[in-house]
Amino acid sequence: MSLVCPKCGRIYTKFVNSHYAKHVEKCQGLPFCGCDCGGKVTKPGNKYIYGHSHRGRTFAKSEKRSTSMKKRWADLTDEERKEIGRKISNTKNTPEGKLKTKLAYQKCKDIIVSKLKGRSPSNKMDDSQRILVECLNCGKEELLVPCIAKKKKFCCRECKNEYRRGRPAENWNINSAIKNNSGGKGISGKYKGIRFRSSYELSFLVRAFQLGHDVVAEPICIKIWDYLSSVNREAFDIPPNRRYIPDYLLNGKCLVEIKPEISLLPESESFPLVIAKLIALEEYCKQNNLDYMLLTDEDMGKLILSTRQICSLPKNDLVFFKEKHRERFG
Repeated sequence: MSLVCPKCGRIYTKFVNSHYAKHVEKCQGLPFCGCDCGGKVTKPGNKYIYGHSHRGRTFAKSEKRSTSMKKRWADLTDEERKEIGRKISNTKNTPEGKLKTKLAYQKCKDIIVSKLKGRSPSNKMDDSQRILVECLNCGKEELLVPCIAKKKKFCCRECKNEYRRGRPAENWNINSAIKNNSGGKGISGKYKGIRFRSSYELSFLVRAFQLGHDVVAEPICIKIWDYLSSVNREAFDIPPNRRYIPDYLLNGKCLVEIKPEISLLPESESFPLVIAKLIALEEYCKQNNLDYMLLTDEDMGKLILSTRQICSLPKNDLVFFKEKHRERFG
């Protein structure tokens, strides 16, 4: 058993009751940051706020300075910018500037040489040094240098688009929209032939089939720009080519969007885009005589399946796209 101070958060694991009571009585809370910025330390035992130092330099000040410099540069005319560029070039070409450049290179020379040692330039590599890569869509094989072969999976953009079309769940990046994997554990697969991208969506599908509903995954593609007012386009900073696909169509009448509750909080990074999607969804449904529904983890409550419940689902109904999920829930 442990006791926690309600003022500063200090934890007493090995304690005498009188010590804890005396501390709470005299405790003045968390101390102020040591750099005299006026803020309070967020963690017990720390002297400074994260990112602050004894010199008083903070991330906030650095960001403010960077913003100020960008604004100043944006306010300059083309002639003024060219003049600054000429001054920088002239300074580098002076004897003193050349000496500083030479000293900087010598300082980093050993590190650069050690990293390049034993490596051949990409334009002089033999076929034996290149890696054979096969296109995931058409199967075309290419010999590529190692640095490109690590990332290249398709021979051209057409193959990339063709392969990913119709496979949004299979190739879905669980961290693309919301950080810390808050979108329902990030599992993906098919339940009775219907795709899902999270445990929330799987829970929805299981309940929908229990009630005898007809479900279609990702039924339509909405161009968000067409369903937003000019004010909303500017407020949410939506590009003209931004598209949005609702999660499910229920009984041919209701479009369903499933989101974690955290994505609807104003402090969430995805909040502006989520709101823009919901506005576009509402307008689309009005124009096409459809209903729509937004479900969150709080709305679903106890209907969200636990790991044990997912494992108990019939194996013939459930297919996972990733090997690690097949091993975990198999």
